Amino acid sequence: MKGVSLVLVIIGTGGGKTMLFQLPARSQKGGTTIVVVPLKSLEESLHERCMELGISSIQWDGSQQERMAQVVFVQPESVITVSFAWYLNWLQGLGQLVRVVFDECHTIQDSQADFQLDMKKASAAMVRHGVQMMYLTATLAPVDMPEFMEVIKVQILADNIFRDSTSWRNIAYSVVEHEGDIEETQAVRDLVAWKLEEYLAPAKIIIYSSSIEAIKELGKELEYPMYYAKVGSEAEKKKIR
Repeated sequence: MKGVSLVLVIIGTGGGKTMLFQLPARSQKGGTTIVVVPLKSLEESLHERCMELGISSIQWDGSQQERMAQVVFVQPESVITVSFAWYLNWLQGLGQLVRVVFDECHTIQDSQADFQLDMKKASAAMVRHGVQMMYLTATLAPVDMPEFMEVIKVQILADNIFRDSTSWRNIAYSVVEHEGDIEETQAVRDLVAWKLEEYLAPAKIIIYSSSIEAIKELGKELEYPMYYAKVGSEAEKKKIR
């Protein structure tokens, strides 16, 4: 894929997407790859994996104005700041900016307006630098492609789109209805109890919600550990995970 300016890769979880930027970063003598990661926990995991592989890596926090690394991980909201724009220009002025990667790029279509806006602005800001752009995901159905292209404001040639099967035969989902009179918390409690009987320890159950307030309410009522962006320090988050 060397020399190709825009690349989209859809590969299932565990299929080796991260190797697409780790291998070039590890093998090249110079240059910096910027990786935009929408989730802090994922950023930390990728950073640790790079360090284990001998790839120099930093997590951008605004204080690394003149720090070199083979891979720089950054959150979408930080990409559009003045300090990071300066950093990108500094890297490019030195001829060190070689590649930009958007990991979990399907989140650009996230329904939360503020988050989607940050991702769109981040993508637009990166395109202006004229280096290779790679969009990586395990979740982008063919039917969603036109909307994705519209959101990122670029057109990726069909020859530069690489799609593998993303179906998982060992994953299933179901919709469980509860009676109208039962409270949501009790409905979740009943569902968890049912699943704990179906999947015995050491199996784990995770309850997801798009609302932090809902997570706080459920966590308090059910007395379960809670996890969200500002739940605590990095050490406390690792303990929860």
